[in-house]
Amino acid sequence: MPLDTTRDPIILHNVERSFDGRQILRDINLVIEDGEFVVLVGKSGCGKSTLLRIVGGLDSGAAGHVDVAPEHAICFQDPRLLPWKSVWRNVTLGLSGPTRALRTRALAALAEVGLRERSDAWPLTLSGGEAQRVALARALVRTPRLLLLDEPFAALDALTRLKMQQQILRLWRHHRIAILFVTHDVDEALLLADRILLMEAGSITREFRIDLDRPRKRDDANFALLRKQILLSLGVDEQDGG
Repeated sequence: MPLDTTRDPIILHNVERSFDGRQILRDINLVIEDGEFVVLVGKSGCGKSTLLRIVGGLDSGAAGHVDVAPEHAICFQDPRLLPWKSVWRNVTLGLSGPTRALRTRALAALAEVGLRERSDAWPLTLSGGEAQRVALARALVRTPRLLLLDEPFAALDALTRLKMQQQILRLWRHHRIAILFVTHDVDEALLLADRILLMEAGSITREFRIDLDRPRKRDDANFALLRKQILLSLGVDEQDGG
């Protein structure tokens, strides 16, 4: 069945969310187009993950207009692999069809993330980076139009995190799917995003359009300028020694 591309993958209008009388999100208006890479940044507790859960259909308690492409997949900081199922069976978890066809689909997705040879391994034998790549394969096997990523690399060491950032960019270029990515890491946001949205106290307060050529370099003067602007917007002044 062909994908419905007549509407944008994400359309949010006046979205709000409260828990026990406390407002977590307020007046969220957001449109993400096909193929866009959008990153949410903000301090802990500002509502980033709550917004992602609403977009992903994991929280149905929001008020306002929420229109999200049904062909979407989500990855979290925890890969959430079932230890009693092999890697390829984790990739096809929830899918139906003949075993041979499912395995073929899983192997193709694992090949995309460089893990085809680990298809029959058990999750507990994987490194952190490998486990996160399996989670990505599990998302890709569903041929999503929209990929939601909630701090997927936060628990990885610095070198593995760099490799995973490069991996997600390669996958994004190849599939040209829309991505909504949550992170605390401003450098990570600048390396990945077409747009960076700053969240504060439950609202999107500022947008930065990132027109830097890829691959991006941290020592580029424009990268450093944008980094400073975003950090200052988050209340961080690296020049302030006090």
